Amino acid sequence: MQETLIFTALLLSSNTLTKQEKIVHVKEVLNQLGLTKCKHNIIGGPMKRGVSARVGIGQEMLINPSLQFLDEPTLGLDSTTAQRIVSTLGTRKTWKNSGDDNPPALIK
Repeated sequence: MQETLIFTALLLSSNTLTKQEKIVHVKEVLNQLGLTKCKHNIIGGPMKRGVSARVGIGQEMLINPSLQFLDEPTLGLDSTTAQRIVSTLGTRKTWKNSGDDNPPALIK
């Protein structure tokens, strides 16, 4: 998992960040998504749906798109993990880089 996120950060995230800053960002995303304990696990398999979904969300968090569509991001997750994902996505400070002090609106 961590390797996938590092590759994503190195290849697709902002060129203004150094390699070390990108790796630090990956560690922050792993922590926010609750993947720190399983960061060395292999992604995939029928019993690992929640993990692969969270890695996909993590990849998008690293790329930091202006708009993000998530199709059932909590499908297959236990209630605690689902709440963590929703809270993390709802409190992300993506507007920090734009210089705007107001958070983006959430579309429900």
